[in-house]
Amino acid sequence: MSDVFAVILAAGAGTRMGRPKALVRIGPQTFLEKVIQTITEAGVARLSVVLGHDAAEIERVHELGPLLTIHNPDPSRGPISSIRAALAHPEVAGSAAILVHPVDHPLVRAETIRRLTERFAVGDAAIVVPCHEGGGGHPTLFGRAVYSELLRVPPGEGARTVVRRDPDRVRRIEVADRGVRVNLDTPEDLARLDEPG
Repeated sequence: MSDVFAVILAAGAGTRMGRPKALVRIGPQTFLEKVIQTITEAGVARLSVVLGHDAAEIERVHELGPLLTIHNPDPSRGPISSIRAALAHPEVAGSAAILVHPVDHPLVRAETIRRLTERFAVGDAAIVVPCHEGGGGHPTLFGRAVYSELLRVPPGEGARTVVRRDPDRVRRIEVADRGVRVNLDTPEDLARLDEPG
């Protein structure tokens, strides 16, 4: 979808994982490679990745040529600081919506992202959130109408503050994709993927 700009959040240090999650592998791919592939398969043509910790190593390992690479100068301020860094870029700020995709959710399916962009295209929502079994997940799609709010989120809070501010402008889409709620944050999380059942 040409008017949506994907923003992959990959600036964190990955302290609990032991290294930046963009570099962690799930099968033959890194988390970042898998997320890029999924977003591209979903038909979102414009992609950016926000880097911070170990940016040079992440860029060395990955072929990021066609992606817009954005550097977060202070990723310690949390994911909202990466969203702000992305929105400071004119190409991202000029889009109709941003698809905010944390790199530690690499199991999301392309069909889920297609459903989010299709629902946004209906035109009656500022925010679209995927849900699985009643619980909200990632990635989240934010329309241009809430960009200024994302830029003004108070210190210590995150994008969830914007989602919760006005439920009437949010559309929650139930998906048969447990990946929207699977945050791979630790080596133990990865190990559990290989467990039966």
